[in-house]
Amino acid sequence: MAVKPFAKLALILFVILAGIAVIMGARSRLLSNRKSKENRFVSTYLAMSLARESFLGNPDSLSIALKHVFDKYGTDSVWMADYGKKMSVDLKLGNRIWADITTKLDSLKKESNPDSLILNRQRQQ
Repeated sequence: MAVKPFAKLALILFVILAGIAVIMGARSRLLSNRKSKENRFVSTYLAMSLARESFLGNPDSLSIALKHVFDKYGTDSVWMADYGKKMSVDLKLGNRIWADITTKLDSLKKESNPDSLILNRQRQQ
């Protein structure tokens, strides 16, 4: 008789622990997915900024460079616009991402050849 209450208690404890493990795994995947999207947006935005600066007077080359950027990072203009809208709704997210972009753009300015990081300026000539 004493075994049954212990077995029920052990089963309840097992179910609770399994539920916690599932929740923690789902949270981890969600955070990883969110961080991946943030990094993809930042990288795409930085590459687009460099492309726009590099090909300022050459719209055809700019279009080709932007297509290359979108292909490289697995994005497109619609995805970028949708993510931008998401950032305008979630101000905390937007502030964090724009701070990251600003920091990275400032560090690119300090590089001797920032184009070598993402784009090769010599392709335009």
